[in-house]
Amino acid sequence: GDRNHRSLLHHALLTYLDKEAYLALPETAVSTLAAAQPTHWLPFVTDADLLSWRDLLVTQLQPGADLLTVAIYAARLRMPSADFAALLDNPDWVGTDLFGAAPIAEVHARFDTAVTASVQLIETYLEPLLAKHPSHDG
Repeated sequence: GDRNHRSLLHHALLTYLDKEAYLALPETAVSTLAAAQPTHWLPFVTDADLLSWRDLLVTQLQPGADLLTVAIYAARLRMPSADFAALLDNPDWVGTDLFGAAPIAEVHARFDTAVTASVQLIETYLEPLLAKHPSHDG
């Protein structure tokens, strides 16, 4: 149905953007992330959950490791990973179906403004906390 198709496009776009982000990571990304030790960073997520998420990402970012994005999103779509991967590897489907529905230039433009707005929101949210701990540079 229409909802399933929108969900497929949504997850395909997230997977595409995840791959772009992965390719843009600096060489120090794994060591920086692995060294992260959350201490009450977020009031709505436990440190244990953040550590689990960190470890999941660090495992995937190791040289030669497999990214789990396709498998995770395929499971959410209730489809075999191989089928989802085949769609993502099909330039005709990506060009016509995915980017026909969500032109990549428009996605990048929106993403750029969203990242800037998100950073500003996070800085505003964390400002009182950072003021209490001036050893953290913002």
